[in-house]
Amino acid sequence: MQMEEKQILQRVLERYINTGSIADDQVMVTCLPVDKTCCVDKIGEDGRIMMLDEYSVGGKIIRATYSLRSKTVYFSLKS
Repeated sequence: MQMEEKQILQRVLERYINTGSIADDQVMVTCLPVDKTCCVDKIGEDGRIMMLDEYSVGGKIIRATYSLRSKTVYFSLKS
């Protein structure tokens, strides 16, 4: 994962933990159900499986990934 992608993830996850907001000016953000480990990134009829990595933010564990293709952050809280 590139540094820019990591910065995007960090920004989005910190905003969510601190404010509860998933709004972002640069990327789309999708909050998945709790304890998801993967998701399908769909563009039109094409889809691909995205595995979520674990991040510790504000004392909480969040699984997340960023799709450069669709410019979307997907994340799921870990119970």
